[in-house]
Amino acid sequence: MIIFNDGLGVDIAGRLLYSQGFPENLNGTDLTPAILSQLAPGTRIFLLGSTAEVLADALRSLSALFPHLNLCGSLHGFFQEDQNQPIADQIRKSAADLVLVGMGQPRQELWAVRHGVSTGATLLCIGAYLDFAAGRFSRAPAILRKLRLEWLFRLALEPRRLWRRYLVGNLTFLWHIILLRCRNLID
Repeated sequence: MIIFNDGLGVDIAGRLLYSQGFPENLNGTDLTPAILSQLAPGTRIFLLGSTAEVLADALRSLSALFPHLNLCGSLHGFFQEDQNQPIADQIRKSAADLVLVGMGQPRQELWAVRHGVSTGATLLCIGAYLDFAAGRFSRAPAILRKLRLEWLFRLALEPRRLWRRYLVGNLTFLWHIILLRCRNLID
């Protein structure tokens, strides 16, 4: 498994724990199209996540943006726990090379860890990339992205849905990093 640094919180953690941040923010919204553009013609891609409506729009958009890829299947991300293995089997039958998993954090990562091997494909957790590809949300202005404040822009757009993730979740993460840093200084 490979984990990419995604977000300002991870960068701050790197600075606190190792006195060094990351040179790039490898969030799914920027990383995914960069990867897709470099894949060999005919690479089979399966989309997993979001809603059926968003998937339909994302498939049209991705087909136009990456005509060299074979979009071999898709499935919305709103399914029950007992459907996990049948979904992994469906992905395996599609002969996908790469599965783009966009079901929100941490659900997408947990699904990838628990069921990824069963799919027979490489999985890439992509966050809200399907929503952006489908044109459902706008990206933050370039200056905010450069300052690594896209989270603030998204919070302003969807405060009811994202406040807990960005305010409570990030502060809790940073608190644990500070505790880890203090523990390492004492030990």
